[in-house]
Amino acid sequence: MARRKKATVQKCRYCRSTSGVDDCWDVYDPDDRFVVSILFWDDPDSDEAAESEARAKLVVDTLNKGYWW
Repeated sequence: MARRKKATVQKCRYCRSTSGVDDCWDVYDPDDRFVVSILFWDDPDSDEAAESEARAKLVVDTLNKGYWW
């Protein structure tokens, strides 16, 4: 007898992209709709890229816990 597969829970996600000038972390909801973009300047002499990724991860983690507006 074949086992039934568990339904996978879709979650919000973020990915790195560019706006043409700045780099950004784009956040998407479980239906792959754009939510917000966190812009940053990718300067190798600063921690801005890592700090902005931490912000994007915080947003995604919060949304995935069920805290929606």
